[in-house]
Amino acid sequence: MDKMVYRVLAATSLVVLGFIAIGGLMTAAAGTPSLRGQRIDIGGGRHMHMICEGPVSGTGPTVLFEAGAFGFSADWGAVQEGLTKSGQRSCAYDRAGLGQSDPGPGPRDANAIVGDLEKLLTVANEPGPYIYVGHSMAGVYARLFTARNADKVVGVVLVAEGFGHHVPKGYIYFGMAFAFSVEMLNIRFRKKRTQAVHLRPAQMPGEDD
Repeated sequence: MDKMVYRVLAATSLVVLGFIAIGGLMTAAAGTPSLRGQRIDIGGGRHMHMICEGPVSGTGPTVLFEAGAFGFSADWGAVQEGLTKSGQRSCAYDRAGLGQSDPGPGPRDANAIVGDLEKLLTVANEPGPYIYVGHSMAGVYARLFTARNADKVVGVVLVAEGFGHHVPKGYIYFGMAFAFSVEMLNIRFRKKRTQAVHLRPAQMPGEDD
């Protein structure tokens, strides 16, 4: 029985490895996929990746996408596709050191990130006006970018943003401790409720107790 199990496992492993090898060959044959958008020289020997799609009408605002922490321009691909179909221009980019963008000099604070975006938009000839869409921690950049470009930003959309509120660690630790205490009480009460069931021996009719 053990030999049969080993043979089945070995055969399954060989099949899986075969599919992996075939997939690798197909990927190699297909070649490197083309890069959406373009890498733009913003000066200082640095290039940043930006994807701008949709008509360049010069009349309506451009929807400017900012991804969340460790996010990429590709995160907005489906949204950009929908906007393009509706005739709306949009741009998404990779922050320095992420995706297809070169790393930037430190410190990488909000001022540096917003400064990179301003340079990128200028070189890419995307003058605005903009509707700024930021996800998660991009809300921090949205505030600074809007303050520095108030004459160009006509709208701001924040997706799952924390509204700038900081939650003290004490509250987080208290919540964790409270949840742990409740779970321990639940386990204790479950043990009390679960008691062994004692079965009486079967008796034939007519037998005395």
